[in-house]
Amino acid sequence: GEAVAYISELFRRNTWDSVAEACACLSVWLDQGDLHRDRAVLFHTMLQTAYGHVRRLLQDKARLAAELQDAVQLHRIRLDIVLKLMNQIRLLLEQASKQRHLDLFSKPQRKNLLTWLAEIKGTYEREQSQYLSQRQEDEMDLDSDTERDADFRGSAAAAAAAAATTTVAASATQSVPASSTVARSPAVTDTAAQTESTGSTDA
Repeated sequence: GEAVAYISELFRRNTWDSVAEACACLSVWLDQGDLHRDRAVLFHTMLQTAYGHVRRLLQDKARLAAELQDAVQLHRIRLDIVLKLMNQIRLLLEQASKQRHLDLFSKPQRKNLLTWLAEIKGTYEREQSQYLSQRQEDEMDLDSDTERDADFRGSAAAAAAAAATTTVAASATQSVPASSTVARSPAVTDTAAQTESTGSTDA
């Protein structure tokens, strides 16, 4: 029926929103008690289609992870530049604070130089420590995500193989009951109403 065709179209669009809507509609049908033994094959086919999108979602997740990794890498490069510049200033102040240079400055100037040097040493060491710690945590998180994805892909592949061996082609004459409705789908609602009307006339 048109309701089934609408669900198939939602899955075919292969977007996050369309798949979410299709799954929501199937969930409503199940809640309404529209799954009967004579429609089990049809529902099984639609549920298998829903499950088939897991692989696509894993691909999306991998793409997002790659984008995140690129962003993290760019962030690291820029932080490296910041820390290198900070270290360059620290080295410059250390050079200026050598005794042969300090002797050429006035007492207040020498005090300023030594104060600046002490402050930037503490700041640089703190920022470098935080940077290295954060970098280590990011690398551990990425490794953990990779391991979880590998485990999930293995489980999904095994389940898909098992489901494929029991799949039976849906009967072309099967349709979703007229009482079923599809959210935000006037065409499907009209079809259901027509089906109910036809049933009443035949009776």
